[in-house]
Amino acid sequence: MDVINLDVKSRELSEKLNFLRENRQIPAIFYGAGEKNLNLKIFEGDFVKAYREAGENTIVELNVDDKVKKKVLIHYVDRNPVTDKVTHVDFMNISMKKKITTHVPLNFIGTAPAVKDLGGIFSHNKDFLTIRCLPTELIHEVDIDISGLVALHDAIRVKDIKFSENIEVLEEPEDVVATVVAPKVEVEEPVAVTAEGEAGAEEKKEGEAAKEEE
Repeated sequence: MDVINLDVKSRELSEKLNFLRENRQIPAIFYGAGEKNLNLKIFEGDFVKAYREAGENTIVELNVDDKVKKKVLIHYVDRNPVTDKVTHVDFMNISMKKKITTHVPLNFIGTAPAVKDLGGIFSHNKDFLTIRCLPTELIHEVDIDISGLVALHDAIRVKDIKFSENIEVLEEPEDVVATVVAPKVEVEEPVAVTAEGEAGAEEKKEGEAAKEEE
């Protein structure tokens, strides 16, 4: 079981959020069933590094004020729509004895022969799968080998992806995760002749006929 450590500090409600952000600190909150909410702040660099490693489906152990440790998942990350900088984080408390529902990202690996040899186009319908399991069974991501996509329209379905027997996949088994589709063939449409163009052609023919009579 992977666990990422992250140092955080308690945050007073009187502290101005914009002031924190200007000083490279991110406001955050800790919450969860049976736990008291905690207002927190994190150094931006520390959080970005931890989030890159943990994502939203790896356990993070918060070290609060160097006194209290809390096991959490990064439940929600709010970003500035212009700068894309993290502006707020929600940490959700977890019990190691209770199952949780989360998303596990999909990582497509390998080369599909239907793409390489037949000119097909690889297409994936899902970026993640929803799973349910104990925190100790959480996985960071799922590698999906696409080298079995040999012919056009071959597909990998949810039921084809193997998980531990302790992980429940909350997706329809027949849902298509990835496939290879045929390339689009562009058909040239015939150039339409307008009524104006037809009239011009007729006038040209009449003019040529008149010259011949002369």
